[in-house]
Amino acid sequence: MSTEPIPRIATWSFHGLAEELAQSLSAASLAQSTLWAGADEGTSIARLVRKSAGQYHAQASVDLTGLLRLPDLKPDKKGRLPEVDVEGMDFRDGALWLVGSHSLKRKQPDKDDEAENIERLAEVSSDGNRYVLGRLPLDKKGALIAPEDYTAEHCAGRLDGDKQGSALLTALRGDAHLGRFVAGVGEAAEDRNIPGKDNGLDFEGLAAVGRDHLLLGLRGPVLRGWAILLEIKLETAFAGPGHPALLTLKHFDAVDRPYRKIFLNLDGLGVRDLCWDGDDLLILAGPTMVLPWPVTVYRWPGARGRLSKTDRLIPAEELTPELLGQCGPGDRAESFAVVEHAGAKALLIVYDNPDRFSAGTVTADIFPLAAT
Repeated sequence: MSTEPIPRIATWSFHGLAEELAQSLSAASLAQSTLWAGADEGTSIARLVRKSAGQYHAQASVDLTGLLRLPDLKPDKKGRLPEVDVEGMDFRDGALWLVGSHSLKRKQPDKDDEAENIERLAEVSSDGNRYVLGRLPLDKKGALIAPEDYTAEHCAGRLDGDKQGSALLTALRGDAHLGRFVAGVGEAAEDRNIPGKDNGLDFEGLAAVGRDHLLLGLRGPVLRGWAILLEIKLETAFAGPGHPALLTLKHFDAVDRPYRKIFLNLDGLGVRDLCWDGDDLLILAGPTMVLPWPVTVYRWPGARGRLSKTDRLIPAEELTPELLGQCGPGDRAESFAVVEHAGAKALLIVYDNPDRFSAGTVTADIFPLAAT
């Protein structure tokens, strides 16, 4: 990959976001003229509407607690529910899909006492709402369909699970590559508790292949330099108007489990987000640790037609370096989307960086996208 940075060509602005969401943006997806944004704090996502070129304004904050029947409703001492930690979103066929990180977290040193800070670094915990994989039904304008109007084709749904984990984690616990990174239960909980930022299991990125057919990107673990995608298919048990459907994993006969694995050589980086550009899969890559990193995007040409019945190993020569962008101090590219800017396709890059929040406005960057 060339070391020459590609400069941004414009900035877009998102106005009227709540401070908690604005300072921790981690997922974004376009649905018609609507932009949906998620964060790694709280239990809500935001709907923004386009007012003019490059200007989106928050129209609604959507609480996921009831819509997806979040599993962990025990508030902390400040009255806040455990965060969902939305890390991936994608819109397809009238459904807005979202995934929580599914990761454990380690406390940061933030006290004045050195011994107390050392002790904090030993504390690993989980948030029960992070184990969410679900969808919300949207109408033709990209707005949320009310629960009372749900049908079997257009309804909210959540993958089977509880505050201890999801059906996907249960399936992964026996996996030869990923099993040791999945949080243990019962007596194994203390021995298998690698946080996401320590190269533990951490979902960041979602791309819908088709109806109820998804790719999930893993920020971690990165195995000997190879990043991982999971391919899953889902079935829906409609629960009637007013209720989220129960989603279950379908089995892949060729691999005798409900997921397929795709290993990608991203030069040692993990997946930070996924999105489609036609039949090509774009991969926003970054380190597993919390580090400033240039905007780095790879292209997997023809990926939609190259998914197979078995696991895949995609070497570096089958991936095209798409973008190496500028990176300001503290910038961490968290999500991206293919958009239209000045009559051409471009990449919208969203950052998890409080410095880009001012007076209710968040700034995102627009980078050029190579013609395909």
